[in-house]
Amino acid sequence: MRLELWKDEDQTVFTFLDTWAEGIRGVGEGEVASQPGGPGTPWPGVAAGWHEMIDRLESVATGRSAQHGISELCDFYVGYLSALYRWQRSVQRVS
Repeated sequence: MRLELWKDEDQTVFTFLDTWAEGIRGVGEGEVASQPGGPGTPWPGVAAGWHEMIDRLESVATGRSAQHGISELCDFYVGYLSALYRWQRSVQRVS
């Protein structure tokens, strides 16, 4: 995971990168898990938690309040991640 925050002229730039270096536990080569943490994990809630943390950081930095609560973010990520994995399964992988 990497978080970067720096000043670039008259704006603040924020970068957040989270990757899975060792693959997904319990998933065989060439298979796509239903969730990055493996089947049955609460990944939409984890993604929503990261999103909420970033919203709070923005609130501290700018004084603006977050637009969405954790429940709304969880609902969003359930749909978003479902669509993402459906798309990933449809992409042909070549070695």
